Amino acid sequence: MKTKKLSLALPLALAVLGYESPSKKSYVDYNEISGGDKAVIIAGTDIKDEERPSIHNSYWVYTVHVYNELLKNGYKPENIFVLYYDGKPLLDDPETKDKSAEIELEFNGSYNNIATVQNVKTLLNDLETTIKPEERFTVYFMQHGYASHLGKIGFDYDNSYLHGPDLDEILQGNRSEHIMVVVNSCYS
Repeated sequence: MKTKKLSLALPLALAVLGYESPSKKSYVDYNEISGGDKAVIIAGTDIKDEERPSIHNSYWVYTVHVYNELLKNGYKPENIFVLYYDGKPLLDDPETKDKSAEIELEFNGSYNNIATVQNVKTLLNDLETTIKPEERFTVYFMQHGYASHLGKIGFDYDNSYLHGPDLDEILQGNRSEHIMVVVNSCYS
């Protein structure tokens, strides 16, 4: 049931911002960052889904679904970056095995995939130099959220936290005129 909600929420958000699914996809060399919309998916926890024990990790399932929704909405694989809890994807998950081929390329060692505050800051700052004003930039967080007047997103790998003002400061230098930040966590 949660998967269906997620699958509907992202396309709706993308449609509101004017994203359209391409009629034909063509992929360029994966190791190049090409022109076009950019996205970062960040899953900062490894909580197991107790309701569905056959699924190794519900956050991995959501990561794969978001990645595939971005592809359906015209993002190029070389322009989608994934930071995952410990940087080790669960490619054998039975629910995502048939959808993991594209996302597997993200874990080729070209950047540090471990979800920590420092890696989020580094990746977002590095990407701001590649983004043009007319390109869309999407950041999708999936992890623990905590009650705080500043907004607090937690990263389990190193027990670090990112606050709302920190994210605002990081995105200040981003030249995109179309930035969408989705925080999928408690208290978000």
